[in-house]
Amino acid sequence: MIQIDRVSRLYGDRVALETVSLEIAAGESIALMGPNGAGKSTLLRAIAGLTRASEGTVTVGGRSVKEPASRRRVGLLAHESYLYGPLTAAENLQFYARLYGVADPPIERVLADVGLEWAADLRIDTFSRGMEQRAALARLLVTGPEVLLLDEPFSGLDHVASTTLFDQLSRWRGGDRTMVVVTHDPIQAARLVQRVIVLVQGRVAFDEAVTEGPEAFALRYARLVSGEARSA
Repeated sequence: MIQIDRVSRLYGDRVALETVSLEIAAGESIALMGPNGAGKSTLLRAIAGLTRASEGTVTVGGRSVKEPASRRRVGLLAHESYLYGPLTAAENLQFYARLYGVADPPIERVLADVGLEWAADLRIDTFSRGMEQRAALARLLVTGPEVLLLDEPFSGLDHVASTTLFDQLSRWRGGDRTMVVVTHDPIQAARLVQRVIVLVQGRVAFDEAVTEGPEAFALRYARLVSGEARSA
């Protein structure tokens, strides 16, 4: 589904990504991890077609992310919700569906998917942080993307909101959607996804399926990013 071929991204003299090559199959769930400044958000934006690679190519479904048709297959949940506070949840979804040319958007079903069917007629500016994050996820789903890119979706959520969102994402593991989640929590990653990719200084330092328990993986991840180990 996603093909990243020797992608580099420079910001002046700073290297954000350096010759990154990855293949992500349709339906895979991936955690993208690494220390701050490793290039995780840059890579997500490159897959979404919002950041152009300085070198290399990115394709989704066999088509370059430079093409609008390819970008429509991808939904990116960034740090901002991009929802309009004075509008209700349902009105926000209707608005984004029109932007993407979705004639008959499944608003009720999508809100139910994120546990907000009861809040369809409530204004976004009355939502808690956790509710707004789930509504932002519904904003992606209503346009029918095949690929979900989630940049630290649990950031700023309390325990209840984080658990609710985690459970919803877990239900999609191994389904039709391809999911790439940026997270700093190795235990959370090991429980949520099938495969973990770790970036260090813009390069892939680790790329493997999660086979051990969450605690064992967390220990291995800590050793990797601290330089004590460079392989599984």
